[in-house]
This record gives sequence, structure tokens and C-alpha cells, in this order.
Amino acid sequence: MAELPPPYAPPPQRRAEDAGRLRVDVAYRHLRERLLARHFPPGALIPAEQIACAAGVSRPTVREALRRLQGDGLVDVENRLGATVRRPGPAELRELVELHRLLAGHAAALAARRHGAPEASLLRSALAGFNPAAAGWPRSAHRHPL
Repeated sequence: MAELPPPYAPPPQRRAEDAGRLRVDVAYRHLRERLLARHFPPGALIPAEQIACAAGVSRPTVREALRRLQGDGLVDVENRLGATVRRPGPAELRELVELHRLLAGHAAALAARRHGAPEASLLRSALAGFNPAAAGWPRSAHRHPL
């Protein structure tokens, strides 16, 4: 009976490429988490050297991760200037405000349907504390009565 060959191992060059991709993924995830957590404000220059040290990778690895983040629309990369956190444009801001308005209205409607008189009384008391003029508002003035 013939012996089976040893398990296939990719050539050393291929393993090095995979390791490089893994390092880029580490830097990408590290940067993406910090960007989404608003660690850097819009327009801020991203300190690639500090990111490289924090993520334990090289600066070229961070640059590759920044190019991926540029593709995601999170950063702007300028040759020889570095990367900055992308600022949303006027059209994007309008879309975000509209989305917020729709979600907030929907959430308020759901809350109004799901809560009864005791909760409504508490909410009216809280509202009166914020704005004394609101305490006298008739229930009919509210789009979704509490």
C-alpha cells in the first residue's frame, strides 16, 4: 500500500503574502473602530505613525489600511499629505437629518402605542419640568397622544 503525501503547504512566498494581508486587516480593523467611535473628528489628520505603533504594524501597512478605508468612504487620502477623516457633504447631511427625522418619528409613534396612562403621566411631568409652558398643552395638540 502506498503512503499518502504530506499535507500541502503553500510556498513560503504565499505565506508571507497572507501574513501581510493579515497585518493590513489588523490595522484596518483598528483604524475603523477608532473612526466609528469618533476618536478623530471630521477633517482631522490621522497620525499614521502613531497608529502603526498602537496596532503593532508598519507605516506601509497603515497606508494600505487607509486606502481600504478610503474605499469605504471613511477617510480621504492625499499623496504626500496623509489621510484625513472624511467630512460628510451637504447632500449626505441632508440624508442623515431626514433619516433621523423618520426614525425619531417612528420611535415616538411606537412608544406612544406601547405605553399606557401611567407612563404618559410621567412623561407629561418630565416635559413640564423642561418647559413649564408645555404643561398646559392640550392632548389634542400632540400628534401621537400619550
